[in-house]
Amino acid sequence: MSLALEWKRASRPEQIPSHAPGEGRRDLSRLAERSRRARFARRAFLLSMATVLLGVTVLFATLFVQDLASRCEMKAREVEKLVQQERLRQEELRAALAEAESVREMERVAERVLGMVRGTDPVRVMSEVPGDGESAIRMAPDGR
Repeated sequence: MSLALEWKRASRPEQIPSHAPGEGRRDLSRLAERSRRARFARRAFLLSMATVLLGVTVLFATLFVQDLASRCEMKAREVEKLVQQERLRQEELRAALAEAESVREMERVAERVLGMVRGTDPVRVMSEVPGDGESAIRMAPDGR
């Protein structure tokens, strides 16, 4: 059986059998040194794995945030395009309204200054009566 197994099975270091009186102490110190090195190696390995895991996590988090930011930027550009289209439509409607208001203003001036009246029914309808040869003019209901 190996010395390591004997040392592991012993409840107290004094119980480990040795072949010579000085060898037992040297073996114990070697075993203790190996045990410390093994613990150090395990801790170093766990620390390195934790570091790698942390690095990979940070990398994935960075990629996720970058993807999220690019998607938000694309949505913002789409919204800006919609806003620009609505501004153009608003300008078109303003121009149409200004034109319509100028037509109304012309009608008001024509009514006030020139005395023109806007009719609701057709004032004149030309029709030919067969055989008569002359055209009939129908007047508006108010007699004009």
